[in-house]
Amino acid sequence: MEIHPKEGEEIMTNIQTIRESINDFLIARVRIDYWQLEYPSEIYAPTLTGTYPANSLTLLPVQNVLHYKEGFNQIKTLARFPYRLAYRFPGQLNYHSLPHTGLEGIISYIQTVSLLESPDPDIESFTPVKVEDSITVSNTDGSGSDWLIYLNFAFDVKFNTTSIPGLDDIQSPDYYDFNNPPPLEELKIRIYRAKEKFITTNNSTYNLDSEINIIP
Repeated sequence: MEIHPKEGEEIMTNIQTIRESINDFLIARVRIDYWQLEYPSEIYAPTLTGTYPANSLTLLPVQNVLHYKEGFNQIKTLARFPYRLAYRFPGQLNYHSLPHTGLEGIISYIQTVSLLESPDPDIESFTPVKVEDSITVSNTDGSGSDWLIYLNFAFDVKFNTTSIPGLDDIQSPDYYDFNNPPPLEELKIRIYRAKEKFITTNNSTYNLDSEINIIP
């Protein structure tokens, strides 16, 4: 079910709200037993329709973040959102007895629905990413260890940023106020003289020529 804003209500979108929308998108389409665990603590997960191999979804850090301006005041954002879905199976099983085709089907299913549906109306582009190791096989530590199979996938997303992300966990919420910025106490202007074969990213190709301090 999609919840649309009321008429005149401002849509607040940023990298955090888009992450939440993608999370909700996955939860609604893939059975997930545990959240943010390296691997599930149990082997089986009973449900109303039967018992299935337990799994756990991990959010990996966002990658390739880029904000840019389009038009006068529209901010577009590009970002990659990676995930890892871990399944656990009994160590007594032979490797060839593991449900490889079913796990491959999960990867295919996630990528297919991401091409057919979008997690958020403010997302302009939502596409699956080619991952080097889509499926990896490992095991838990210790004797009698269980099989761990990781499904690795990611999405490249383009969306509109219409609000500043919440920073309360990192810094004071009143550290900087856009509506009431701190007064300008000093303006420093540096003038550089370029050398031959000047390159902006190479500071050895230019020298500081003069510096001007302006105090209001």
